Amino acid sequence: MRKIVKPIAFILICLLAFGELNNIFLPKYYYTNSTWPTTSTIDGFYKMDKNTVDVIYLGSSVCVNEFSPQEIYNKYGIRSFNLGSEQQDIMASYFWLCEALRFQKPQVVVLDTKFLFAERHSPDMPEGLLRKCMDPMKWSYVKRNAINEICTLYPDQSKLSYYLTNFRFHTRWKESTKQDINPTMVNHCELKGYSPSTDNGPESFIPYVHKDNKVEVQMSDVEKQYLDRIAELCNENNMRLILTTIPAYEDWTNADRQSLWDGMTNVMDKYCDEHRNASYINLMEKDVYTVINPELPKEDIFEHGNLWGSIKLSDYLGNVLKQDYKVKSINDPQYEETKSFYQSVIDCANNGQGYYDFLTGTVAQ
Repeated sequence: MRKIVKPIAFILICLLAFGELNNIFLPKYYYTNSTWPTTSTIDGFYKMDKNTVDVIYLGSSVCVNEFSPQEIYNKYGIRSFNLGSEQQDIMASYFWLCEALRFQKPQVVVLDTKFLFAERHSPDMPEGLLRKCMDPMKWSYVKRNAINEICTLYPDQSKLSYYLTNFRFHTRWKESTKQDINPTMVNHCELKGYSPSTDNGPESFIPYVHKDNKVEVQMSDVEKQYLDRIAELCNENNMRLILTTIPAYEDWTNADRQSLWDGMTNVMDKYCDEHRNASYINLMEKDVYTVINPELPKEDIFEHGNLWGSIKLSDYLGNVLKQDYKVKSINDPQYEETKSFYQSVIDCANNGQGYYDFLTGTVAQ
């Protein structure tokens, strides 16, 4: 028996040690070392009580900076979570929606459309940023399917490196910190995936006015396929899909830019006509922008908008969710308990202090 038990015990110890090294060497992104703290966001999402999130936000970093779940809860009682990440493309959004449905039953999915059109943004998501949002995902059939499709789409990536992350990040032992061994800052997710910025925006902006109903700009093929799968998944689960365009600072006197946005708008409107559970909101379109009414440059809602701009934009979206989508107001301790934290963040920003200073104790909490 000793001859049998000893090698088995040795193998188990080696496997446990190897697994722990996988976790230690895996890069971690939290509020004190990243503008878009993906690790903290995902860790916080998994800690939410089951079936308590009614709205999910998906998309790139602009989504992370613009949609504030706590702000929307404070004003409308709507429980939401921001699962956006840096340069998150539609494929990654699809798999994160699949993963979210393992734990939550949202009524509405809000999807940032920045990656849908190659003319606006490259549809290829760099490996580092793709892994940034996929590596922290829990192991299940969702992650297995994601790895298979990622490596089919990007043949230069290794499936094995997703299962054994040591193969990809083995050199990180040179730069590991105490946070890799005891990542306490990862536990900060009081803002439910939202990340505040305090940079001012432009001095002025002329809202977008649609002019040409005929021009069209085609979606990227791969992104379109995953958008279809998101729409289908929403339909199967009786969820409404809101496709959004975050405001971009554009010069509408440039005929090419006007034509580009007209073409994208026409395609988005057509897509929503074909998918009854989907609707499109261009947040820089004149009628919408006028309702949001940001006071520039203080209230920045462009691309990576700031805290004060996100308050205005989130207020607009919260009203849409309540009035048009009938998302109910629910008192939830998970959001009640973080009200004071969120207000402290606002107070610090109003006093010229950043979120990093607040978390690290540079200013009193």
